[in-house]
Amino acid sequence: MTTTTAPHGTAETVQEFFTLFGSGDRPGMLALFAADAEVVVAGSPTVPWVGRHSTSEAIDAMFSAFAEKVKTVLFDIDRILVDGDHAIVLGNFAHEVPATGKTFRSAFALHIVVGEGKILRYEMFEDSCGAAAAFAA
Repeated sequence: MTTTTAPHGTAETVQEFFTLFGSGDRPGMLALFAADAEVVVAGSPTVPWVGRHSTSEAIDAMFSAFAEKVKTVLFDIDRILVDGDHAIVLGNFAHEVPATGKTFRSAFALHIVVGEGKILRYEMFEDSCGAAAAFAA
């Protein structure tokens, strides 16, 4: 007998993403993204994860660069607001850049669009100037 499960709704998908993110499960996180997902993080090209990423390989490389280049000191989600397929995540973080010894802190807003239990769009808004300064020698 084959059992099928219904896809997660928006809130469940976003919560699962952050559970996997917090545990460092990059393959699990990547499995939540649709094959044609778009990830957008604006900022200076000196920040390794900045850019528009629209293939599974590019999204994996972005999260890999993030994991390799910073040490998360603080990551707090203040609120997750869900309206249909859209979620807005508000919070604060602090990341240390071991290569420079600098730490950058920022409030953030993250817009996630979910369809059929998969992340279709992931757009991060953070202090990109602070991030670039932390990567500067």
